[in-house]
Amino acid sequence: MTGQWAERSNTATDLCRRALRSGGGENRFDLVVEVPPGADVRRWEAAGATWVLTSFEPQPPESVVREVIGVGP
Repeated sequence: MTGQWAERSNTATDLCRRALRSGGGENRFDLVVEVPPGADVRRWEAAGATWVLTSFEPQPPESVVREVIGVGP
């Protein structure tokens, strides 16, 4: 599953399970998920995501970036 884009119609749990199944044994890897600012990341964490990254649109306003940084992880 390395480098594949997931379909948006799947649930967080389904996507994580699929990815983790395909990377078992010696081929373990981090599962990275990209979400928009303000998204609830708990479902991804519960599903097994290793990293949840905040995604910005190209050229976001500085105020939006500062707000996300202020909220923290």
